[in-house]
Amino acid sequence: MDFQSDIDEIDLSGIAQYLSDLSQEGPLPHDVEPLSGAAPFRTDDISFDDNDWLRRVVTVQSWLCLDRPISSELPAPDAAILLMEQISPDPADSCLAVDAEVVTLSELGAQHLDTWLSRSVAHREAFQEALEEERSLRDASEEWRLLWEESSSLARQPASIKAEVKTLTIRNFADYAKDEDLELNPSYQRDSVWSTGDSQLLIDSILRGIPIPSIILTQVEGDDKLQIVDGKQRLTAILRFIGQHPTARAYARSVDSEDEFDRDHKKFIRKRHLRSREISEHYLPFRTRRYLPGDPLHKISGRYYCEIRDEEIAVGQGKAKVREIFEKAHSRYLIPVIVYENTRLQDIHHVFSIYNKQGKKLNAEELRNATFHHLGLTKLLLVLSGDRPYSEDLAAYLPADVKSGIDEVGEALRDRGFGTLRFKRTKVLSWVCALMLHQPNRSRDDSFVTPSTASHIDSFLRAISDRQGSHPLFQNTVLVSLARDIKAAVRLHADAEDAWSPRFRSKKGHASSWEELPLVASLLVTFILAATGASERLLGRIGEVRRLTEASPGPAKSQNKTQWEYISKVSLGVLRTLEIDEAAAAAALEKRYGYSCIEVLQALTNSAGAQVG
Repeated sequence: MDFQSDIDEIDLSGIAQYLSDLSQEGPLPHDVEPLSGAAPFRTDDISFDDNDWLRRVVTVQSWLCLDRPISSELPAPDAAILLMEQISPDPADSCLAVDAEVVTLSELGAQHLDTWLSRSVAHREAFQEALEEERSLRDASEEWRLLWEESSSLARQPASIKAEVKTLTIRNFADYAKDEDLELNPSYQRDSVWSTGDSQLLIDSILRGIPIPSIILTQVEGDDKLQIVDGKQRLTAILRFIGQHPTARAYARSVDSEDEFDRDHKKFIRKRHLRSREISEHYLPFRTRRYLPGDPLHKISGRYYCEIRDEEIAVGQGKAKVREIFEKAHSRYLIPVIVYENTRLQDIHHVFSIYNKQGKKLNAEELRNATFHHLGLTKLLLVLSGDRPYSEDLAAYLPADVKSGIDEVGEALRDRGFGTLRFKRTKVLSWVCALMLHQPNRSRDDSFVTPSTASHIDSFLRAISDRQGSHPLFQNTVLVSLARDIKAAVRLHADAEDAWSPRFRSKKGHASSWEELPLVASLLVTFILAATGASERLLGRIGEVRRLTEASPGPAKSQNKTQWEYISKVSLGVLRTLEIDEAAAAAALEKRYGYSCIEVLQALTNSAGAQVG
């Protein structure tokens, strides 16, 4: 049977993308040995018609967390069988076919390999994000291994499970808890780990009418009680806030003060001089968040539920008393619920495992693209980066000259080691645009604040969203100019490839992969040159710029201020090497976009001590 012909090309392209992503350079977890001779490769380099795909798997196995390493000296059939024995719950011969020492994948084998590689990429990203958050290599490595422990189960799905999808009010949950029909602490659940701040944020969402994710319950076979499978932290926070958590009520009864507890949570807690840890241990109520004047929830700021029950707040298009949200049996605020019925105990554990292993926290870029997707700029950057294909829904206003060759930007970022997973390319463009087009805040001494990359991009997009039509980047005509400038900047960056020293491109000194920080710094330079009509200056002085970038390796530390100063010194250093008139460039940028980044670059370069070179 020709297994390979049965596999969808989309499946193979996904495997190829994962393998390419895993091949890119970067730090490895503690005690993980790199393979000698391994080098980054592209998706187009991978063949599935011979043993090439298997060789590529072997070269990235440092990221696969295999129990038994696969030697590159093993014959291909033996290597493939060893691989499938570790990543597939099915027999290896159902996943592979061998013909004259050439190993091909079956549809089932491709499925298992795709699943394992996708986990590998996700866990690598989590490891890298931990390092970017300035956690130690050892801590990041421990988290990486824990992720593998939690996600590597090969158990099969239950044959069938009966489930009902419905909605319940908060009052329904409170009644279940009061009647002891709701088990909040089944043995397979972790302890409550939400802080008071996390819990307050959930209550904030409810008070504003924002829907929360589904609560997943299961009815154990032979028992009418409901156990919580997913959503324990959310439900715990809700029941705590309204004083209906069973543990809190048991504590009130133990001190013979249940009536007092119901009348006044604040007085009950203060009378016993309870500290925050004791309040949490007994699952006692907490106050709402603090709100500034002007916020619709200001009048219930920092108060306990018993104090705000009869306060009227805005809910949706109308108004309602707080108690109508939390106590009314027919409240309009409904929580989606999935109930698994008459489920065996072993299947409960499996369901719980599924929800905890498949869940993946959205990263900053994914959250940002969802939050600000209403902005034309967000949609434009998604298209230009290649993270999303062009469509009329995303950027119908773009003229023909911009649409032509619109894939160039994404392809250039791909050639510099940035794939499309989790909006990595969009992040690079967003970072460059935020640096170019949005001024950071000033501190009390009038110096510029240096926020994190995510904070600055969010601030940039929020400013556009808040000002709506009055912000230049809310206008399609300005977005067209921006698209042209980005395309020209990326093209200039590629045309001046020799200006970027290998030592500048990567901490390891390899030209095959770009580090994010120097790439952003150099793209900022070409963006400024393209927007001010000075592109030819760079093409005429590539050698001088190369000497500057040779002396500008990435910083050893990656604190926010260090990153800002590095970008400023590199970009301004190149402009000065090219003898760009900074005042004239600032005026040109101001005219084109209503803002110039030159002043910020100058200030941060001076604060770092001296210009590059």
